[in-house]
Amino acid sequence: MTNRMRGRPRSAPGRAELERLLRKHKGNVAAIARACGLSRETIHRALRREGLDPAAYRLVTVRMTRAGRDALVAAGGTP
Repeated sequence: MTNRMRGRPRSAPGRAELERLLRKHKGNVAAIARACGLSRETIHRALRREGLDPAAYRLVTVRMTRAGRDALVAAGGTP
């Protein structure tokens, strides 16, 4: 940040930029806020304004049970 920029309020990113940041940071609002130099509150407000849900961008891991694994293998799949 240059001296000329100090003291100037930063504006929240627009929808396209928010979507890009959500994908890049896998829905982690704190990481997005750090990357933008803004507070989490500001990012949450921008997300609400744009109708974006960070949870939709988070990775989901599923743990397979032994029975599910056995059924998958029996059906010819690879666990």
